[in-house]
Amino acid sequence: MLLATFEASSPRVAALWIGVRLREMAEQFDPQDAHWARQIFSIAEEHEAAMAAMVFGEDFALTLLVDQVVYVFSAGASTGAEPRLPGRLWPAMTA
Repeated sequence: MLLATFEASSPRVAALWIGVRLREMAEQFDPQDAHWARQIFSIAEEHEAAMAAMVFGEDFALTLLVDQVVYVFSAGASTGAEPRLPGRLWPAMTA
């Protein structure tokens, strides 16, 4: 089930959105899980991994397990490339 979506204009904005969504979701968790959810994206290594992946056009995903429910927060900034399907290209748009 998709809970939210957001089209970020940059890797920095995408990372900020993940952090905000984590904090918002944490308000619904038990105190122990909420504390971890609020802190995980503040860890420098996690934040740097997200930024590095998105700067190079890769998607980033952070998985959180709370009370046997798996939450996946993922983001990827657009590289400006046209979307592609396996085995074929989308037609170029002309003005």
